[in-house]
Amino acid sequence: MKLRRATPENAIAIAEIHLTARREAMPWLAVVHSDAETHAWVGGVLIPEQNVWVAEVDGVVVGYAAIKGAWLNDLYVRPGYQGQGVGSALLANAMELSPAELNLWTFQRNANARRFYERRGFAVVELTDGAGNEEREPDIRYRWVAAARDAMT
Repeated sequence: MKLRRATPENAIAIAEIHLTARREAMPWLAVVHSDAETHAWVGGVLIPEQNVWVAEVDGVVVGYAAIKGAWLNDLYVRPGYQGQGVGSALLANAMELSPAELNLWTFQRNANARRFYERRGFAVVELTDGAGNEEREPDIRYRWVAAARDAMT
C-alpha cells in the first residue's frame, strides 16, 4: 500500500469510494446529494480546498482522507479493502499531519467508525441531535490529543 497526496485525476475514484462506502456502511443514512453533486464537490471543493491523501494498492485508489487544519473531515475506504489496514494508515498519516490534536465528526449510529476511532485514542467531546448536519442524523465529535498518546507509551 502506498499513501500519497491526491491529484485532480483522482476525483472520480475518490467520489466513488465516498459514495460506495457510505451506502454500504450506513444504509440508514439520508442521501442529501446526488452522485453527480458528490462528483462535482470532490473535484471542485474537496481536492482543491483540503489536504487530501489517497491510499493505493497495486495502483488502484482504495481509500482517502481529507484533512483541514486539526480536522479530519473524511476518511473512507473502498468496500473490499476495509479491515486490511488502509484506514489505519490513512488515520496515522492524518495524525502526523496534525501532530498536536485531531478532531472529527461521525454519526452516532456508525458503530464501526466509533470503535475504529476509540481504539486509536479518540475521546468523545460532544453528542448532538443532528440539527447541525445536512443528514439531520445525531452525530458525535471526537478529539485525539497527542499528549494522551504520549502518556500511553
